[in-house]
Amino acid sequence: MVTLFSKLTVTDAEAVIAQMKSLPQEALDEQHLVELKVYNGTDENTIFIVNQYNTLEDAQKHAAYIKSDEYREHAKKEQGIESFDLWLAEEA
Repeated sequence: MVTLFSKLTVTDAEAVIAQMKSLPQEALDEQHLVELKVYNGTDENTIFIVNQYNTLEDAQKHAAYIKSDEYREHAKKEQGIESFDLWLAEEA
């Protein structure tokens, strides 16, 4: 199992959390996500997303998509996501 940890700085945490939690199953399947968890940070502008994948390749592809300029522009404009920090980890 491989996990993609994301720390996001956002303008409206409640809106981003609601949007993440309402993603349709087909959107998760498209990114080969096994599980998606969303956490509210202790300050009002931070959220954490934990995505799990079966393979490192699937996690790397999704991370590359999130890092793309196209996605980041969309995320900032449409979701109010100001910044991303991403980490990949394999289960020990």
